Amino acid sequence: MSEGLELDRGIKILYDGKFKKAGRIFKELLKFDSSNVDGFYNRGISYYYQNKPDKALKDFSKVLELNPTHTKAAIARANLYNTQGEWERAIEDYTRVIKIKPTKYSALYNRGILNRKLRNYNLALKDYNRLVNLKKAGSNVYYNRGIVFYLKGELKSAYKDFSRAYDLDNTCAEALFNRSKVCVDRKLPVKAINDLRKVIKINPNYWQAYYSRGILYVSKKKYTRAIRDFTKCTQLNPEFLEGLYNLAVAYFQNEDYSLAIREFFKVLEFDPDHVNSCFNVGLIARRLKNYQQALEYFNKAIALGHPEALMYRGITLRNLKQYEESVRDLAIAIRRDKKNTLLYHNRGLAYAKMEQYFDSIKDYNTALEIEPNNLDALFNRANSFRKLKKFDKAIEDYSKLIQRDPKNENAYNNRAIVWNAKGNYGHAIRDYSKAIKINSKNAGLYYNRAITYKREKNYSKTKRDLKTVLKLDPKHRLAKQNLNELVKFLKVKKRLKSSKSKHKSKSSKKTK
Repeated sequence: MSEGLELDRGIKILYDGKFKKAGRIFKELLKFDSSNVDGFYNRGISYYYQNKPDKALKDFSKVLELNPTHTKAAIARANLYNTQGEWERAIEDYTRVIKIKPTKYSALYNRGILNRKLRNYNLALKDYNRLVNLKKAGSNVYYNRGIVFYLKGELKSAYKDFSRAYDLDNTCAEALFNRSKVCVDRKLPVKAINDLRKVIKINPNYWQAYYSRGILYVSKKKYTRAIRDFTKCTQLNPEFLEGLYNLAVAYFQNEDYSLAIREFFKVLEFDPDHVNSCFNVGLIARRLKNYQQALEYFNKAIALGHPEALMYRGITLRNLKQYEESVRDLAIAIRRDKKNTLLYHNRGLAYAKMEQYFDSIKDYNTALEIEPNNLDALFNRANSFRKLKKFDKAIEDYSKLIQRDPKNENAYNNRAIVWNAKGNYGHAIRDYSKAIKINSKNAGLYYNRAITYKREKNYSKTKRDLKTVLKLDPKHRLAKQNLNELVKFLKVKKRLKSSKSKHKSKSSKKTK
């Protein structure tokens, strides 16, 4: 049998998928003709399909040694280099092909992809542009050129190319997905959500689309929708930790604390050192007033390096009435971040609990220097002035607060307390009345006004307010006690008045 016929037989067997047998035929052929280019090329193909890349590379290299213009061998070798991550070598072979055949689609297309991977974006664009100019650009070309434009930050061009890719192939979910990313970067969340909806319609199992849409819903505070998308994402890809974490965050932001903690614990099962999950469990536990659990998880977050965990441990220690430890933590945090008003404010609260009011005022002052409109710091500074009996300064701060926040019932209530301490009962009653107008369901406000009316000896209004207190809070012990004492007092007063009246009447008769 002639060499040509043997070559043809080997090629037929090769394309029948009998790679080993074909390889043996080419091997025998090359024993008789060690310069047979087609023999080496086809044996290289058989090695490729037998998953023997090193032998395939050797044969393709031999072909190019015998025939430097053999474009098929150059492309085959380039493809192998590509799969092995030797991108520069692959580019050299694709370039070899392009020099011989300047319009070769596969060489231009693949060289563009590799240049993109190597961040040679301008070179990648040249190849894609050439394909567009040659009118050889299908959906893939526009899609890949869109990726390059996106990586270069040329968002308008990227948007156009992703749109063109989708127009040419309306099943190209990747083009829509990446167009949605462009919309996010261009601050067009509604368009991004619409694109992601189309992606999901094309491919209901596209978990990345659910995740991205969930992130967008969170940014729009549509937490229920976000929860739905993150749930679907984690069902499709249970090992995607960020999906599970963001599901937990969405529950947290939706104030579904029990479900949030459940999901954070799932994250911690996968990764016990997931620092943000430890921190968020601490935050939720603190909100639920589970301060010991909060302390435990803030400790873990601190050990893992979370930047805010020390501050929140300090706040939690204050909640646990461990004021000295709280001050210590907050002092360390302040040394790291001297512009954080929350730190000064909370240390001020701890100092106030320790009755170190001068220190608390100093911290509130610093907080207000950094953030002049910090109404909480202003309110608590007024409270510290009140405790120090610096009543004029307290009134000044409460008045500033009321001016900025006219609906602040606590400011009116506390200013009234100061007016009471100064003996100015009229001003106190006016402030309690304003607070009651803001919140007519607060029994404490009526009780405080009742006591002030009592000091003014306005017993009818005292009695009226105490009865209102007991309507709002039937178990209010002090209101019951004061009302009973007032009723007894008024009875005694009535008897005395009656007795005096009779005495006067008898005296007048004797005089006559």
